[in-house]
Amino acid sequence: MKPSGRPALAAFKRLYSAQAKAATRGEKKNFLLEEAKLSKLSNGVILASMESHFPVAQVAVIYNAGPRYEPGNQLGITHCIRNAFSLSNKSSTAFGVARNIQQIGGNIGCTSTREQMIYTLECLRDDVDTGMKFLGDVASRQAFMPWELDAAKQRMKFDYSVLHDNLPARLMESLHEAAFRGGLEKSLYCPENKIGWHTPDMLQEFASKYFTSGNMAIVGLGVSHEQLNVCAREMAIQSQSAPSTPKSHFIGG
Repeated sequence: MKPSGRPALAAFKRLYSAQAKAATRGEKKNFLLEEAKLSKLSNGVILASMESHFPVAQVAVIYNAGPRYEPGNQLGITHCIRNAFSLSNKSSTAFGVARNIQQIGGNIGCTSTREQMIYTLECLRDDVDTGMKFLGDVASRQAFMPWELDAAKQRMKFDYSVLHDNLPARLMESLHEAAFRGGLEKSLYCPENKIGWHTPDMLQEFASKYFTSGNMAIVGLGVSHEQLNVCAREMAIQSQSAPSTPKSHFIGG
């Protein structure tokens, strides 16, 4: 399956909506939204940027690597990867990432849909180059140290306990399980009996297969297209085409 710009455009809408709300609180006259720029690098990475002239910049690294892509014998692996984003990577320790991001008043996070894994950065635009360096490390240089994965395990248990008390989330999980066969029926959450079961080798193999140049997009709001280009070229990503998308059959009911 060839990568498209849809993940990038969807991320644009999410990022822009947050900035637009700020504009309605008295900043309308300073709001100068420039035309969006969309391009594709030679290695397949999709770049999308929009200049908003707001003091806060937002950047997202998006992979087509949500639960839909999980192997049948490794259910919940994306939940584990999502909770391991703040651990040490091949360039920085967990403390180093947290300390440097805090020094610029920024925030790094990771979330996922059933189709995408999304690493996000929010910081002042003057510090976005520093922020993107650590965002790139978090999103492309995962280490999955065995002695650190227990922290991810504890977060997964917490997510699971919260899910039990979140009726709307449980309803959406049940609806997808009932409506689809394959692909989109897979849950955003790891089965309770598999929490702590995924090994570093499993996590690294999944990342190596799906966190590739042909399977990703980098989008930014309040960031120049040139800055995104530099970020993409400095990331440790394999120049590889996007893997095939697992079939997902809607059965209704």
